[in-house]
Amino acid sequence: MLSFYATAFISRLSVVEVQSAFARKVRVGVISTGDAAGLRRRFLEDIANGVFSVVAVTGDHYEQADELIERHGSSHGLRTLDALQLSVALSLHQGNAVDTLAAADKIRCKVAAIEGIPTTDPESEAP
Repeated sequence: MLSFYATAFISRLSVVEVQSAFARKVRVGVISTGDAAGLRRRFLEDIANGVFSVVAVTGDHYEQADELIERHGSSHGLRTLDALQLSVALSLHQGNAVDTLAAADKIRCKVAAIEGIPTTDPESEAP
């Protein structure tokens, strides 16, 4: 669980993925277009207010993602975007900026644990 003193880092890729998730919810009829616009606005405000610190995805992250897919693609089903997300998390963890990866993706969490990052699944935590 995030405390008021914790910084939540997200990759620039996450910004796009969150907005894609809102669009998907509209497409399948879970939320309205207006709701999606409101969620998008709130998410971007949270970024502007420092709730989330956005980390750029660099060439080094792509190289590390390639290595992660080589090590874990066949055995664990690690996919492209998950490898990129994980490479950003690994670099933050190696730089002591984060101690835990929060992700609902089971494969990403499994590979993160193998790579030495403790994980938490916010979907499995009780409210």
